[in-house]
Amino acid sequence: YWKGAYNSFTLTHEEYPWHIPAFNMSFTTSYNFKEKIFASFDVINYGKRYAYNSQDVANPIELDPIWDLNLRLEYKYSNVLSGFLDFYNLLGQQYYLWNQYPNQKFNFMLGFTYKF
Repeated sequence: YWKGAYNSFTLTHEEYPWHIPAFNMSFTTSYNFKEKIFASFDVINYGKRYAYNSQDVANPIELDPIWDLNLRLEYKYSNVLSGFLDFYNLLGQQYYLWNQYPNQKFNFMLGFTYKF
């Protein structure tokens, strides 16, 4: 699936809506192989955003657009037990979703689920 959003604001006291992009979108595709192996791939984009600059109020901080790729793999052993491997930020980019809060670059999560 693909989804996108265009944000438009009319502000009375601020120059920009802080940390909110004018445009963001995501695309996700999934594959199910014989009800055992599941794969999902995401492409996420956040447009240019602005952050409040307390040092120079007249010049807000411009945050660059973000492209993020994620991959999730899951193996269903049974209806109650499965294992997964998630990869985040496959491009390994350093970016700030929020000003002064850097992301973790490339990272992954390995785990299992058990339903009882």
